[in-house]
Amino acid sequence: ELVWKIWFEAAQSEERAGHFEEARLCYVRSVLKCPDNLRWKVWLGGARTELNANQMPVARELLSRALAEVPKKTRAVVLLECARLEEYAGNVGKARAILQKARRETKHEWKVFLESVLLELRANNAKEAIVQAEEALRVHSGTGRLWAVLIQLKQVEGEEEQLRIFHRALREVPKSGEVWCEGARIKLNPLLRHFDLAAARRFLDFAVQFTPQYGDSFIEYLRLELLQVGGPFASAPHSRSSNGGGGGNGGNGGGGGGGSNPNR
Repeated sequence: ELVWKIWFEAAQSEERAGHFEEARLCYVRSVLKCPDNLRWKVWLGGARTELNANQMPVARELLSRALAEVPKKTRAVVLLECARLEEYAGNVGKARAILQKARRETKHEWKVFLESVLLELRANNAKEAIVQAEEALRVHSGTGRLWAVLIQLKQVEGEEEQLRIFHRALREVPKSGEVWCEGARIKLNPLLRHFDLAAARRFLDFAVQFTPQYGDSFIEYLRLELLQVGGPFASAPHSRSSNGGGGGNGGNGGGGGGGSNPNR
């Protein structure tokens, strides 16, 4: 039963080495040994390889096979790949249509909603990205990643709006490391009124405590240390904790943004 997986891994190794013909042969051997209920994974892997080889029609065909065979509970995975392929091909309208279908058919999967937000952001359509994020949160209000993206997007509407969304987010997901990290970002921005290094440190402590696998928090820790020990704003009066900080219940939280990129 593991033979198909070995050939699958071999195909991906060949792809990484740029050996596309060898990768295709490995995928063929993989699909011949693969159980029927897992065959969609081979089609999906093959589609990614063909896309990397710039064989768009073949990639589409393989994704169609994957979509026909994937179990309903994991259908969102294939639909996301279909949307990304069309976006990569420059068919943004078609990618939107696929994601709209995904949101309708796989409403339980928050990642399809996130992808809709990121698609609009990559298309330089920030207003529609905000609309998509707000729609996503009406369905998945308990997903910290979506709240974090909305906080970032609200940067265009100003610091106070970011703070408002941050407080809303903490009421819904007080243990989301992504949300606390966004709070730290606004506290780390020396150009904003709420710049506060002490509060930023507390927020980052919460972020790491609640979501230690979220790498952005450690990047922000590094930025905090640079500002604290050597930055031109380290001794600014408003960098002290007099502006208030966050607690475990998020009562005095800060907002996100700070020039961050939600497409990560």
